[in-house]
Amino acid sequence: AGTYTHLLQNYLGCDSLITLHLAVKNFNLSVSANGAFMIGSHADSYQWLYCPSLQPVIGAIHDTFNARTNGSYALAAIVNGCADTSGCIPVTSLGIEQIANNNGQLVVYPNPTNQSLVLSCKSLVNSIEVANVLGQKIKAAITPLSTYDLRLDTDDYPSGIYFIKATDINGNVRNAKFVKE
Repeated sequence: AGTYTHLLQNYLGCDSLITLHLAVKNFNLSVSANGAFMIGSHADSYQWLYCPSLQPVIGAIHDTFNARTNGSYALAAIVNGCADTSGCIPVTSLGIEQIANNNGQLVVYPNPTNQSLVLSCKSLVNSIEVANVLGQKIKAAITPLSTYDLRLDTDDYPSGIYFIKATDINGNVRNAKFVKE
């Protein structure tokens, strides 16, 4: 930033003085991540990118992004005509979730899913709760497949990350997460 001048002279000896007043605006792009869920700082426009190629993720043009596959992602953003790209953020947490808790496990597959998934538990499940990344409870449409397996219909769920809380008949709680594509 500053004021800069330059004296120019043409072939006839006439001179001109050019003055440039330069102001530099800082744009600090930041991204915070919680697993596969990322949020970018305020900007006028957004585009999430695959790393290291920096190819656009189709349709990922908002300040928030839920990664659907493991990999690295970056955010390109524009504020007042100034562009910046964040560093690459690795995502390694996606896949079949198995979280041991008390005397059993809750296995969720296929994960990610685009229609429905199976919840398999080593003990009888008494209740199921599904919540989105904001903690809002989602209606769970469950169909028994066997004594220990249930099908969760996710057709009406928007794309994103969801958390499952399964309580068995003894009050033990098992947790898992899944990604809806």
